[in-house]
Amino acid sequence: MARYPAKAPRKSSSKAGGVAAVDRALMLLAAFRPGDRALTHGELAERTHLVKSTATRLLASLMHFGLVQRLEDGRYALGPETARMVQESRVALEYQSTSASLLLVPAASFHAANTARATAGSAAPTA
Repeated sequence: MARYPAKAPRKSSSKAGGVAAVDRALMLLAAFRPGDRALTHGELAERTHLVKSTATRLLASLMHFGLVQRLEDGRYALGPETARMVQESRVALEYQSTSASLLLVPAASFHAANTARATAGSAAPTA
């Protein structure tokens, strides 16, 4: 039996068929803000509104997968797997951007050709 009433996380995906434990683990990752190099256990629990014991168990799972690492001073930082995922998302975004550009070039050429054909018989402006 839980020592405190179980409630859905603030940003719950349960209505979409999500899992509360996964939501809570992702909340720990999202607790890191721009400029945060490392956070204490207490800061993570406070930012996520998680009980410290829950944060401890979730952090253990995140560390197991390399998403979080515990530093020598006891603070937590984003792990190497997180950095790898960021790099992969950048590559994917570059690919999507390149693919979109490749699709736009033929479309723009087609549009320009149609415009040229449509205006070929029109009178040119005089000076």
